[in-house]
Amino acid sequence: MVNLDELHIDSQVELVELDESRELNITRIFKGIRKASSQPEGDSLSTEETSPPQISIKMARARNGTIKLVDRSIKPPFHAVLSGIDTTVKGLSNLPGTKADLSIKAVINNNAGMSIKGTVNPMVDPRFVPTWKSRSTM
Repeated sequence: MVNLDELHIDSQVELVELDESRELNITRIFKGIRKASSQPEGDSLSTEETSPPQISIKMARARNGTIKLVDRSIKPPFHAVLSGIDTTVKGLSNLPGTKADLSIKAVINNNAGMSIKGTVNPMVDPRFVPTWKSRSTM
């Protein structure tokens, strides 16, 4: 079991890009990871199924993040920047039936503030579909 009291990330910058075929760059990254980690048939050392370790994170916080968004599936391409992103997730776990509290605040294109609050759990299967309460401020 993995237990973390706090996880902090500061000033992270990400590019999220939707290409002409409507595929996200993040999707391509995960496809590559899955492909690299899969073993060819016949090379398996064990036929025994293993379950992932239990993971519990009391609080995860990302401060002052930036996400650059690009949508190349439309002409002309759409560009936006979310900056000053502060995200807090409390009670994150991969145990079935658990939900984490999520709070996100950001500024869109240095112009409009936004905030999102809700519950989510991206670490379990099937994925918990979040319910959002959002507010945009001008």
